[in-house]
Amino acid sequence: MDSKEEISPIYASIIAALYTAITLAIGFIAYGPIQFRLSDAMLVLPFHRKFGKSAVVGLAIGGFLGNLASPYLPWDLIVGFTLNLVVGSIMYVAGRFAENKFRENRVARLFIAVVAAVIGSIIIGFVVALMIVFIEIKIFDTIVWLSIALSVFVGEVVSFVIGGAILLNALEGALPSTA
Repeated sequence: MDSKEEISPIYASIIAALYTAITLAIGFIAYGPIQFRLSDAMLVLPFHRKFGKSAVVGLAIGGFLGNLASPYLPWDLIVGFTLNLVVGSIMYVAGRFAENKFRENRVARLFIAVVAAVIGSIIIGFVVALMIVFIEIKIFDTIVWLSIALSVFVGEVVSFVIGGAILLNALEGALPSTA
């Protein structure tokens, strides 16, 4: 991460509050083996220069707070925080790479964001499935784990990859990252 970039407590707080509120508002589909976490569209925010590290911090805190209503406590608090921190960091690094290599090519930057979001979705799907299998089922079964991972991955593709691409495209239009 760029050591010169400051973390804005205001941006981090607003992002954490929005992520938490959206997660809690759709709680009935935000947790479990079949989930559609609309708030995960916000995981693209670290990609955008305007939010960067502040978004990484805000999303990690939001992941913790949003999981306070999870039926998988206390594990979901730790896993949600950690996954948002890791995936937010991946998006941040991808954003810095895209900005350095493709400053003037918005389509290339969006493509890199989508690829990073798919990688993040795979990580989220596998880790969440592993947590659910060990906590709920208590016996590791590869078929069950892969089916839950696939289910969570599909939800992440819809919210994080597609929703995130739409959000990032709108942000790039309103607040150009390279301005």
